[in-house]
Amino acid sequence: MKIKEKIKIRILVFLFALAFGVIVADAQKGNPVCDDPASIEGYVLDFFDRPLPNVVMTLDAEFGAVRTTRTNSFGFYRFNGLAPCALHVVRPVNPKFVFEMDRYYFWADSNASHVWYFYVFNF
Repeated sequence: MKIKEKIKIRILVFLFALAFGVIVADAQKGNPVCDDPASIEGYVLDFFDRPLPNVVMTLDAEFGAVRTTRTNSFGFYRFNGLAPCALHVVRPVNPKFVFEMDRYYFWADSNASHVWYFYVFNF
């Protein structure tokens, strides 16, 4: 084997070892993105931006049961304590209304607060 080839191999081995060492070090520190619970909040509004109170909101979690809450008099809803690093689906449930978007999928990051608005398309 020529000297240039040996040098290239040693450089590649060094770079691999360096990269692997960084990955192991990160794994030992823990992943702050997935350690703490997340939340989602938002508003349910009509076409004229007026709040819709008492709308049932459901949250389906990738690793959990379905949770429900209702919007308050300002159309506000909130789900706390969501499993981090998991897919969640939040959706309004009200047979009287047709919503512009009937559900919102989101990935919950640690300590993240997602905000989402639902608008009534027609009623």
